Formats: sequence, structure tokens, C-alpha cells
Amino acid sequence: MNKPYIIVHMMTSVDGRIDCGMTAQLAGEPEYYSTLDSLNVPTRISGRVTAETELTRGGKFNPQNKEILGKTDFAKNATADSYNIVVDTKGTL
Repeated sequence: MNKPYIIVHMMTSVDGRIDCGMTAQLAGEPEYYSTLDSLNVPTRISGRVTAETELTRGGKFNPQNKEILGKTDFAKNATADSYNIVVDTKGTL
């Protein structure tokens, strides 16, 4: 399987935080979203903390099988109009 080609367009603060409430107050915030819209890509990538805040309603994933995969893996289980890619190195979502 071929891995997807990914372009990341993101905004962060000087101290590295990506906090939506804080970044909404930064100069250039309107340009960030207009650029995002002009790219016309239907996929978002989020870190674990952002995804937990926006997508899980506070839920945690408790796997039945705790065996480490031991390799990098990619799977697309469905075709959709948009996707959310979440980087979760601890496997908690």
C-alpha cells in the first residue's frame, strides 16, 4: 500500500502550544484560515491532546491487547469526504 502525500499547514505559538483559544487571538489568524480554505484539502492532522479535546468527549481507549505493533503502519478503512489523522504515540485515543 502506498502512503499518502501530506502537506501540513499549521499555526502555533512561540512556545509551541497549539491552543485554539489562544491561537484565535494571534495576528494572522484570518489569513491562516483563508489559506487553509484555498488549499482545498479535506484532511486534518492533530496531536493527541487536540484530538482528545475536539473528538473524544473525554474518552480514553483501553486496548484489550497491549502488544506493541513493532512497525509503522497505515490503513484506510473507509473512503470518505474528509479524514482526521491523529498522532497518538501512546495509543490512548
